Amino acid sequence: MKLQQEIGIDVLVHGEFERTDMVEFFGEKLEGFAFTQNGWVQAYGSCCEKPPVIYGDVAFDKAMTVAETVYAQSQTV
Repeated sequence: MKLQQEIGIDVLVHGEFERTDMVEFFGEKLEGFAFTQNGWVQAYGSCCEKPPVIYGDVAFDKAMTVAETVYAQSQTV
């Protein structure tokens, strides 16, 4: 991330290694969402995802990205 910042990239990334995929990452933080272990579907090209199963009211009880934001801020100047 330091190199990205030094060469002037506006939106920095660290690879998002902690994410499985965008839908599952956020869906796991919600109530009323579940994901199958083996039910993969093709999303686009060669990218496959586990589709969410909505089984109740969708809700959240805490901030979803605070920890990631704090981490990202700690990696930049």
